[in-house]
Amino acid sequence: MKRTPLSLLLFLFFIFLAWTVSIRQAVLFAVGIGMGAALAGARFGFTTGWRQLIEHKDPKGVMGQLVLLAVASAFSLTLLGQYSELTAALGPPSISLLIGAFVFGLTMQIADGCGSGTLYKAGLGIPLNMGILPLFALGSFLGSVQVGDWLKLGQIEPIGLVTEFGSVNALVITLIG
Repeated sequence: MKRTPLSLLLFLFFIFLAWTVSIRQAVLFAVGIGMGAALAGARFGFTTGWRQLIEHKDPKGVMGQLVLLAVASAFSLTLLGQYSELTAALGPPSISLLIGAFVFGLTMQIADGCGSGTLYKAGLGIPLNMGILPLFALGSFLGSVQVGDWLKLGQIEPIGLVTEFGSVNALVITLIG
């Protein structure tokens, strides 16, 4: 697809969001599109770093991811510790998590990529991933509708590191992990 029609379409959708939803959502849309374009232009992907590490013994991509995780953790955990109105989205370790991880790994092999890889490749216009994308969305929707039933299979209480140990100790534990 040529860039001018696509840019026009994205701009019109930005205007539509600003007009019908909120300027905040329109700006978030623009930020997401900008970040996606930057990452796609740089050919950045999380699996690429790991592939380069395994195939070529080049750790730069994985180290970059670890630095990004450390920086994001430092900001996030500090904010969670400073502002009581912010809360962490804690998910309970559960049987459904184990089943979901297995299904995720299985479908990653079939689809030749995870959710973000599927979105990335569909955005590049790769036919297989354009066909997988609607199924990915449908599966995500069905999973969200049934989450209560899946969690009834058994779970343990989630642990909030900031709540339990404070933001500094939570950051240390996260960085060690």
